[in-house]
Amino acid sequence: MAHVTMIVDIHEPMSFVKAIGLEERTHIGYCDVLITKTNDDGSTETWGIERKTITDAMNSWMSKRLDKQLVELRERVDHVILLIEHEPHRKEKGGNFDTYGRFAHHIANLKLHLNRLAIELCPVIYGDDAAKAAKEVIRLKERIESGKYGTMTVYQHNVRHIDPTLQFLMAIPRVGRKRAEFIKERFVSLTDLIER
Repeated sequence: MAHVTMIVDIHEPMSFVKAIGLEERTHIGYCDVLITKTNDDGSTETWGIERKTITDAMNSWMSKRLDKQLVELRERVDHVILLIEHEPHRKEKGGNFDTYGRFAHHIANLKLHLNRLAIELCPVIYGDDAAKAAKEVIRLKERIESGKYGTMTVYQHNVRHIDPTLQFLMAIPRVGRKRAEFIKERFVSLTDLIER
């Protein structure tokens, strides 16, 4: 069975480190979270997560560093993932703290650029806040551990198509499925029902 390890870079906040279930940070240098899967045959597969708060993402994008960081990371790991962590507390504080208000016109362009990165370079995951961003990292690790990373389960389910006449009759108060079926069997049309 494969062995999966996860380490976090020394520059990440301890609140994030603890939220993903770790106690210590390690110097990685080229990404924020590194997940390594070691297979039984000794081969390894790596996932490098670049975590950015929306403010950090904005600054990295405006200074043209974001793309370079991701391209360099792609050269070092098998799977690159960009994790965008929204900062709702900045909206609440307002003023110069409010990245969303101060850079409203840039945020829309940043989102367009992140969509392009998701199509051309690497998956982009969004977390509504720090806790949800940490949960996304935990979910990714769990999928890797269970061997489900890269697979999708498509559920086949039967959709029961109801007869439009029955559906119409069942919309009448106090008419359920049995009564609607009884009415449909006894009467040919709505006019027939009204005339009898």
